[in-house]
Amino acid sequence: MKGQWTIKKQLIALSATMLAIQLVIAFVGYQSLTSVKSHLYTVFSKRLPSINSLVQADRDFQQMLVAERTLLLEGLTEKQKKALADDYFTNKQQVVDRFKKYTALGDSPKEIEISKKFNEGLEAFERTAAEKFPLNKDGEFKRFNKSQLISNSLGPVNSKFENARDSLDQLQELILGMGDAEFKDADETYSNSIFLMSIISVISLFGSVGICIFMARRIDGRINNIVESISHEGQNLEKVSNTFKNKSVALSSISEQLSAAATETSSSLHEISQMIKSNTDGSNNVASLIQKSQELVTDGVKSLGDLGRGVKDVDSSTTALANTVEKSNSELNEIISVFEEINAKTQVINDIVFQTKLLSFNASVEAARAGENGKGFSVVAEEVGNLAKMSGDSADEISKLLVNSLKRVTEIVDDSSKHVNESLNMSRDKINKSVEISNQCQEVFTQVLRNFDEVSANSNEVANASKEQLIGVEEVSRAMQEISSSASLTNQSAHDLKAASTELSQAVIHIGEDITDLRGLIVAQIRSAARAVNNVVNFHKKSENSETKKAA
Repeated sequence: MKGQWTIKKQLIALSATMLAIQLVIAFVGYQSLTSVKSHLYTVFSKRLPSINSLVQADRDFQQMLVAERTLLLEGLTEKQKKALADDYFTNKQQVVDRFKKYTALGDSPKEIEISKKFNEGLEAFERTAAEKFPLNKDGEFKRFNKSQLISNSLGPVNSKFENARDSLDQLQELILGMGDAEFKDADETYSNSIFLMSIISVISLFGSVGICIFMARRIDGRINNIVESISHEGQNLEKVSNTFKNKSVALSSISEQLSAAATETSSSLHEISQMIKSNTDGSNNVASLIQKSQELVTDGVKSLGDLGRGVKDVDSSTTALANTVEKSNSELNEIISVFEEINAKTQVINDIVFQTKLLSFNASVEAARAGENGKGFSVVAEEVGNLAKMSGDSADEISKLLVNSLKRVTEIVDDSSKHVNESLNMSRDKINKSVEISNQCQEVFTQVLRNFDEVSANSNEVANASKEQLIGVEEVSRAMQEISSSASLTNQSAHDLKAASTELSQAVIHIGEDITDLRGLIVAQIRSAARAVNNVVNFHKKSENSETKKAA
C-alpha cells in the first residue's frame, strides 16, 4: 500500500541503523586512539630525546668540572695534564652540542625562557673560567699559582658552574612534568573512550532490540495486509472471470465486423498504391531533366571562368606595355640629363672663352707697352682673341641647340606619358568592368546550379518518399490481410476465453484455500524469527558485558 515500507526496505533500514551504530563506535575509537597516539608521539619524539640530551649535557658538564679539579692535584705528569685538558675541552664542547640538540626540540615558552637563562649562565661560566682559571690545551695555567687556582675554582668559577647547572635541573624537571602530564592525558583519553564506547554499546543494544521488535511487528502487520489483499484480489478475479464470459461474446461479434472492414480497406489501398507508382515515375523524369540542366549550367560556369582568365591575361599584357612605356620615358629622362650635363659643360667653355679674351686683352696691352718689340706678340694676342670669340660663338650656338632639343624631348616625354596613362586607365576600367560582369554571371550561374541541386535533392526526396509510401501501403495491405486472418482467430479465441474464464473461477477458489494455509504458516515463521532475534540480542549483550569487563 502507498505510504508503507516494503519488507525489503524495513530490513535495509534495520541494517543501516546497525551499521551507523558500528560506525559511531569506530569513529569514537579512532578519535581516542588518535589523541592517545598524539600524546605518546610527543612523549617519545620530544620529551624523551630532550631528557636524554639534557642528562648527557649535565654529565659532560660535571665531567668538565672533574677534569678541572683533577688538574689542580700535585704530581701529575705532562701526559696526564694534556689528557685531562683534552677531556676538559671535549666535554665543554659536548655540553654546547648536546644543548643545541635539545634546543631544536624544546619549543614551549617556559623551555625557551629557561634555555635562555642556561645559555647566559654558561657564557658567564666560560668568561669567569677564562679569567680565573686560564687553562691551555697542554694542561698548563697562566698568571695564577696553585692556591689561587684552587681558590678560584671553588669560588667564582664554581658559583657560575652551579648557576648553569641549576638551569639544566630546572629544564629536566620541567620536561619530566610535561611528559607525566601527557601520559596522564593519554590515560584519561583512553578511559573516557572506553566509558563512552560502553555507553554507546549499551544504548545501541537496547535500541537494536527495540528496533527489531518494532520491525517484527511491522513485518507481521504487513504480511497480514498482504494476505488480506490477496484474498480481496481473489474475489476480484472471480468478478473478472464473469466479465470475461460476457466480453467474449461481444468480442466475437466485433471480430466479424473487423474482418469485413479489413477487406474493404485492402481494396482502397491497392488503388492508392497505383497512384503512388505514377508519382514516383514523374519524379524520376524530373530528376533526369534537372541533371541535364545542371550539366549545361556547369559548362556555362566553366566558359565564364575561361573568359575571366582571358580578361585577366589582357590586363597583365596592358600592365606589361605600361611598364615598357615607363621604361622608355625613364631612358628619355636620362637623355635629358645628358643634355643638361652638356649644357653645363658649354657654360664651362663660355667661362674659358671669357678668360681667354681677358688674357688676350692683357697681352695686347703689354705688347703696346713693349713698343716695336711687342708687335709680334700683339698679333698673336689678337689671333687668340679672335679664336676665343669664334669658340664663344660656337658655344652659344651649341647651348641654344641643347636648350631647344631639351625642350622638345621634354615635351615629347610628357605627351607620351600623358597619352599612355590615359589609354592604360581606359583599358583597365574596361577590363575591370568585363571581369566584374564575368564574375557576376559566374555567381548567377553558380546560384542557378545550387538551386538545381536543391530541386534535384527535393525531387529525389519526393521519389524516395513515394517509394517509402508505396512500401508502407504494401505493408499496410499485408497487415490488413493479417487483420482479416486474425479476426477469424479472435473469434475462435473468444470461445476459448469463455472456457478459460470458467477454469479461472475454479482457480480462485483454490487460491483462497491456499491463502488461509499461508497465513498460518507465516505467523509461525514470524514467531520463530522473533525468538531467534531475541536470542541473538541476548548473546550480543553478554558479549558486550564481557568485553567491557576485560577493558576495565
